[in-house]
Amino acid sequence: MHMKSNGLYEQERKYQVFISSPFSLQEVRQQVFRAVLMTNHIPIRMEETPATSRATREVIKSAIQKSDIYVLILGCRYGSLMHDEGGNMSFTEWEYNQAVASGAEILIYLLNETEIREKRRLLDGEKKHDSEELKNEDKFWRFYNMLREGDHFDNIWTEQDYPALSGAVGISVNNTATELFKKSPDRGLIPASSAQTLDIFTKALKNELRADVHYRFNKFVELDDRCADSKAEKKALAKHFVTYYIERIASKNVNLYFDTGSTSSYVAKELGIEVKRAKHRAYSSQKLISSVSTNCALTFLHLWLSSDIPATMFPEGPVEAPYGASHGPLSLYGEESSSQQADYCRLELSPAEQKRIASLIKLSPRLNHGKETPVLIIGGVSGVKIADTPEPVTDDASNFFIDEEIRACIKRYRGFHVGDYHSMLFKRYLYETGLPIVVCMHYNKIHQPIKVGKCHLVFDDAYSWEQFLENYPFALCIGYDHNDESEVKDVLDELALTPLIPQRHDGSRKRAILVGNKKYLEWEDSITKA
Repeated sequence: MHMKSNGLYEQERKYQVFISSPFSLQEVRQQVFRAVLMTNHIPIRMEETPATSRATREVIKSAIQKSDIYVLILGCRYGSLMHDEGGNMSFTEWEYNQAVASGAEILIYLLNETEIREKRRLLDGEKKHDSEELKNEDKFWRFYNMLREGDHFDNIWTEQDYPALSGAVGISVNNTATELFKKSPDRGLIPASSAQTLDIFTKALKNELRADVHYRFNKFVELDDRCADSKAEKKALAKHFVTYYIERIASKNVNLYFDTGSTSSYVAKELGIEVKRAKHRAYSSQKLISSVSTNCALTFLHLWLSSDIPATMFPEGPVEAPYGASHGPLSLYGEESSSQQADYCRLELSPAEQKRIASLIKLSPRLNHGKETPVLIIGGVSGVKIADTPEPVTDDASNFFIDEEIRACIKRYRGFHVGDYHSMLFKRYLYETGLPIVVCMHYNKIHQPIKVGKCHLVFDDAYSWEQFLENYPFALCIGYDHNDESEVKDVLDELALTPLIPQRHDGSRKRAILVGNKKYLEWEDSITKA
């Protein structure tokens, strides 16, 4: 351990690490981002600021110049060309040149050449992005060979082993940081906090078993982003729901089932806080909670490790990307990819899809594992569409084309949409159980446009949103900013839902409301009388 005369340790020094790659490697970039976080340094990625104009390139150039370490990950694509610069260079190569000019420490990771040739052989000249990439064949191999033979090349990676790439980057960033400190002890940032937090991360990296868990979570690329989005609204929502649960539900011996979703995970966390408070108030936690199950790995671990609440995973089966959820027979126990093409004009589920749902129903028809106790589902969705607008958008990572038929189908669609195929099937399984559900979301999800090529529609002609609202025991808990109060009221008026408990304002800008339909109120009344 290196120590300066002023008492500052090398391990306390933070270095800014710029992560660069062609846009198509978004998932890989996300995992490397987390690996750098684990080293206690500061990862920077500019994917939300694409270098499509001179102004945004100045922002990116400045970020690279301020970075101490530059990490470049190259896959099988050269990437989009900078057309206002003569069209001779990709954005990724331009970023690399900026890093060289800045004097940053550079680490290069190149995809295995065999995999590159196989993937480039599969490029389809009829597709726009593939066609443009095929024109850049010479540019790609010139850039690849330059990096491979240069001084900054660090390692080869394969798409079959993301954890190995993340681990290699983490080790190299740590080693590079050590050398930086030796060469320039005054470079980098010094956090105000003590080294205690860093020790936690350091020990986690040294513990092989804990590291395996961290790397496994790195595959759930959507989970972290969604948990970080609209945190204040989600926390307000979670507090409001748990207040309702304690006042109206807890004493009725109701089992809870937490569906996958960042917002429902926040509810589970808040419930855990209240369980711990109950223990300190010297009455049994069983007054607050009966039993809990979930299909979300994050919720499961948080309940067990942070809240001391025994939980079970259902359905059984491997936990799958991108959300860290288990779907059992719906995904053929993880054997089927979740990237199935969405049908935006679907009339009904196919016989094969209905058969899968029936097999899960047979395993647990009421999510209570044979017990006679009531169950309440805490659900989450990617968004809900309740009007003709907003217009659909195309997911950047897909080649899906929005034709007029698809546009018309989406325009008239009403109801929930989710981010992957197996999540859609799982929602339909949940609704098949007939169990009451409280769907938790922040207000912006009500106006979330459907991303064609990514989003899957939950309802169809055979089972419509209107049927769900009228016949299913459904409640909605919305977190929102106080500036959106009137818009939230308009939405709830349109859905004709009834408030379940009074709103309580603690003076903060973030608020929440919980409302339910007639069927939900009847369910609540039935458990009260039982």
